Amino acid sequence: LPDPLQRARLASAVERLVGALGGARRGDILSFDYDPESGLTVSHNGEQTGRYPGLEFNRAVLGLWLGPAARPDERAALLGEVRAPA
Repeated sequence: LPDPLQRARLASAVERLVGALGGARRGDILSFDYDPESGLTVSHNGEQTGRYPGLEFNRAVLGLWLGPAARPDERAALLGEVRAPA
């Protein structure tokens, strides 16, 4: 998170998320589901590992893959965009 104030506000949620997903390995399935009423629910291999209320944390987490700093090829794949081969 580039914004120091946002980083400070979300620090405890980020620490919880890292702890919850620290055992993730290649091939594991991580799911992120946002509901405006309950927040971001995170699951690891089908088992819920945490719930994080609020829109700000959801945007920060999904911004890793969909935000302006995300790799364009990964963002396009997640959004279902078809890219012509170079």
